[in-house]
Amino acid sequence: ATNFVTKVGGSVVDLSPSVEPLKSPSDGSAYFSESNGWWAYSGLYLDAGEDFTILAWVKGVADAGHATVLGHAGFRFQIRNNEEIRIDMTTGSVHNNITYTHPQSFLNEWYQIGIKKTGSSIRFFVNGVSYGGDTSLSITPRAGTGVRIGRDGLSTIGGADVFTGRLFNMAIWARPLTDAEGKSIYNKKYDELTASETKGLISWYGLDDINGTTVPDSHGNYNGTAN
Repeated sequence: ATNFVTKVGGSVVDLSPSVEPLKSPSDGSAYFSESNGWWAYSGLYLDAGEDFTILAWVKGVADAGHATVLGHAGFRFQIRNNEEIRIDMTTGSVHNNITYTHPQSFLNEWYQIGIKKTGSSIRFFVNGVSYGGDTSLSITPRAGTGVRIGRDGLSTIGGADVFTGRLFNMAIWARPLTDAEGKSIYNKKYDELTASETKGLISWYGLDDINGTTVPDSHGNYNGTAN
C-alpha cells in the first residue's frame, strides 16, 4: 500500500492526494517547502550540454524570489516572481539566464510548465504550448551532484532556492520534444504516452506514489530518495 505520509528534511509531510479538483492526469501530488527539505535523485545525471526537455506540473504558493523546480550541477529550472519561468546556468562564479514571463501567475492553480533545449536554443512550455524566442544559452556540464527536484545545488550563485507548493508528473527527456509532442503529452498519464513520445525519455516521476523514502521512476532505473 502507498504510504502518503513521509518524513522529509526532518518534517512529516502529507503526500495524500489533493482534495481540490486537479487540471491534471494525476490522482495526487507531493508538497515541497523550504522547511520540509527536498528530494534528491542521486542516480540520475543529466548532461546539460546535450539537448533535453523537462516537463512538470506545478502549483506554487507566493514566492517573490526564485523557486527551483529542478536543480542540477550546471543549471536550475525555476519559477521566478510567481509568473516567470527561468533557466539559470553557472560556470564557476559566472552565470546567465533566460526568462519567459507568462501573462498569468502560477500561484494557486495547476500548470504544466517545461523547458526544451535544442543546441543553444531555449524554448518554454506552458500547458502544452511552446513560448519564447529561440534565445541562445550555453550550458556547461559540471561533474558532481545529480538532478534534484524542489531545490538546486548552485551555492555559488546565491545559495539554495527552494520550491514551495505542489509538484507531480515530472518528466525528463534526453532530446527536445517537438511542439506537437508537447501539446500531445500535456495532461497525459505515463501509461498514456505513445511509443514515439517515450523516445529519449529518461525518467517520469509521478510524485503521487512515494512509498516511505522511495520516489519511484515510472520509466527508467532512477528511483529517487526522499531526504
